[in-house]
Amino acid sequence: MPQQIKKIFNKIIWWSGVIMVGLVLGLCLQFAIAATWTGPTSAPPNDNVSAPLNTGANQQIKGNFTSHIGSVALAGVLETFGFKMPTGAQPGYVLTAQDTNGQAAWAAGGGGGLKTFCGATAQTYNGNLGGYSGANQKCSIQYGAGARMCMAADFVNGAPTVNGWYSTFVTGWVDQYAVDCLGWTTNAITFSGFKMAGPHWEISHPGPWARGCESSAKILCCK
Repeated sequence: MPQQIKKIFNKIIWWSGVIMVGLVLGLCLQFAIAATWTGPTSAPPNDNVSAPLNTGANQQIKGNFTSHIGSVALAGVLETFGFKMPTGAQPGYVLTAQDTNGQAAWAAGGGGGLKTFCGATAQTYNGNLGGYSGANQKCSIQYGAGARMCMAADFVNGAPTVNGWYSTFVTGWVDQYAVDCLGWTTNAITFSGFKMAGPHWEISHPGPWARGCESSAKILCCK
C-alpha cells in the first residue's frame, strides 16, 4: 500500500510539472502573438547608444557639449584629485586663458595681470604702432598668444635686457610731451609746440628714458 501511494504522489508531481511548463509556454506564446514589433525611427547608424569613453584619439563627447577633435568634453563638473598638463609648464607659471573660447596655456605668473619680459620684436617701428592694440598684436605674432607690449609695471617681474618701446599710460612733459606717442598712434615730431616722445627702455642708463616718436625702435614684449 505505501508503495502505491508513493507512485501516485510521483505521478502527481510529474503531471504538475508538465502542466506548469505548458502554462508558461502558453503565456509566452500569447504575449509573443499579441506584441507589436516597432521598427527603428531612423536609418543606421543614427540614434545609436553613445559609446563609452575609451583610449582612442578621436573626439569623445559626453553630454550636450562641443569640443575640439581629439579631446574629451564633459557637460558637467569634473572632479579630480590630481591634474597634469606638462606642455609648456615651467616652475612659477600659471594656467591662463588664451582666447574667449577658454583655450588655456601655461604662462609666466605675475599678480594683477602683470607679465614678464620675453623679448623684443625683430623689426623696429616708429611711434605709430596702430594704437595699443596694434602694438600688442605685433608682440603676439612673434611670441604667440598671450604676449603683448610690455608696460612699466611688468618690469617688477624682471627688467628688459634690450632697448625698446614700452607703455606707461602716463602723460608728462618738461621739454618733451611723453604720452606713449599719443597712445602709439603718431610718429609726429611735435604736438602743440612740444616735442613728441614715447617711453623707451635704455640698457645704457639702465632704465626708462624718452625717445622721439619719429625715431625707430623695437617693441618690448611681455608674456
